[in-house]
Amino acid sequence: MHQNRIFCISLTIVDVIEIIFNLLLGFYKFPTHLLNNNSTSNVLGIMFADSIILPLTAIIFCYYASKMNPWAVTFLFTLIHGFFEWIYLSLGFLTYNHWNIWYSILVYAIGFRIAASFAVRFIQYSPPVPYSIKLFCFIYSITAVVGGVLGALIRLYQWKPGVFEKAMADDRFADLGLSFVIASMAIIMLKIIHQRYRIWTFIVLPVCMTFFGTMLLKKGG
Repeated sequence: MHQNRIFCISLTIVDVIEIIFNLLLGFYKFPTHLLNNNSTSNVLGIMFADSIILPLTAIIFCYYASKMNPWAVTFLFTLIHGFFEWIYLSLGFLTYNHWNIWYSILVYAIGFRIAASFAVRFIQYSPPVPYSIKLFCFIYSITAVVGGVLGALIRLYQWKPGVFEKAMADDRFADLGLSFVIASMAIIMLKIIHQRYRIWTFIVLPVCMTFFGTMLLKKGG
């Protein structure tokens, strides 16, 4: 079960960082060359990285970090990811705007070293990760991925809160913000509702959020 914990927690963390660095600040883009629309193609690249590549890497990393010297495994995985990023650049699947591969290597080194500090806790579950954090990350992961597919890729809807100038950044931040709200409300409701009626939280909350979203869409939000 530790794989599920690591997957959901890492997805939550890297997704927020990726959205800020990629969509808001525009440091780099992922031209996957799989879709005609460059903006949608970039979001597809983000979803590949955040929902598949990096969470799976986190699972492998935590396994070795729990058995090896933390600095050694940090150096090894930083080197590997730096090499892969160089390949992505060479093949045209990654482009820099206000970024540099050495910045990425620095981010990898910091991120892996911090993760190495928690690897034993995730693998051996000692001390255990608080249930509220696990549940929050799980709910966020599900809602963020579903929202990304339905909204950003299939384009069934688009959020327009008007917070950011870039349309895709505006849409994704609103969608991820909604994921945070849903996850937070679920945690709060589960804490105050009697265990016998907690199952209704997972029924009532999605219905209410769907109704809220429908009303906003009708108003053009």
